[in-house]
Amino acid sequence: MSTSARHTRIVCGREVGAGFPVSARRVLTCAHVVRFSDTAEITVAFPGRRDLGAVPASVAVHGGRRGAAADPGDLAVPEPAREVDVTPAAFAPPGAEHGGAELVAYGFPHGYDRGGSPPTGRCPGR
Repeated sequence: MSTSARHTRIVCGREVGAGFPVSARRVLTCAHVVRFSDTAEITVAFPGRRDLGAVPASVAVHGGRRGAAADPGDLAVPEPAREVDVTPAAFAPPGAEHGGAELVAYGFPHGYDRGGSPPTGRCPGR
């Protein structure tokens, strides 16, 4: 399966960020991406599944980060308004970071609202 099928594009007001589905109704992202959720609409889109469109969402869990350096918990869980037919991302077991796997980070840096070129790296083996 394409890795793009497992990433999301989240829009909340003027913020655009990335995340990944962890279930049919839950997405994991950074809390600063949804920091305006109390006043702005949130949508979650699945670039690998354009047929799903942008799905309205609400924030089920917010770690407390709003963008300041000392804010806690830069994690949030947006909840799409309906179940989405996507394969959730699977978490690796503890210790897997030492297996030499390729790591890819995907996001929407300022000026690249359609997604930037993902940096890649390799986790060293033991």
